[in-house]
Order: sequence, then C-alpha cells, then structure tokens
Amino acid sequence: MKKNTRLRKSPRALLLHPAQLLGEWAMLADISEKGIRLRGLAKGLPLKPQVKVRVEWHPLASLEPEVLEARCRWVKDGEAGLSLVAPSKRQKFLIRALVHYHRQEVVDGST
Repeated sequence: MKKNTRLRKSPRALLLHPAQLLGEWAMLADISEKGIRLRGLAKGLPLKPQVKVRVEWHPLASLEPEVLEARCRWVKDGEAGLSLVAPSKRQKFLIRALVHYHRQEVVDGST
C-alpha cells in the first residue's frame, strides 16, 4: 500500500453515508470517479488488496445500495483510501452526478 499523500486527481464529493466493508460498518467520507475514502474503520480490519464496499445511500438519498469493487491504497488512523476497480457505466454516471451535485452546493455556498 502507498503512503497516504491526501492528493486526489479527480474532483470529489464530500459525503457521509454508511458503508459496509468485510462485514464491518464504516462511513463513506468522500467519493470521486477514481476512488473513495472511508472513515471509522474497525480496528485491525484485515483489508485485502481488493475488496467490495457496499454503500447504503438510503435513507439519506433515494438510491438503492451500491456495491463497489475497490483496491486498498492506504490505511491510517481508522481511515482508508481505495481506488475503484472497473466501475460499471451506471456507477460512473452516479458518481459523476454525486460529485457534480455536491461540488455545486459548495460553489453556491449552500453547505
């Protein structure tokens, strides 16, 4: 795993949605077309090089849960950065829409 550099190559949306990783709950902190950041990971969670993350959008958004394939890039202090692996066209569209919507909120000053 690479050292946590906190650099992101794609625009991201800052979110707080429940996510399940290896049967444990965490929070999806942000998402971009390239990856996600999780917070509140269980201590000692054995992150494998490639994992599935289930994001529970509902009830905060009217979306069905989403399962994203991801590769673990870094872990530090209960947080992890994961790069997305081959998201579907629908998943790419959903992520772009979320990023656009949440970045627009920041530009408008409504957050």
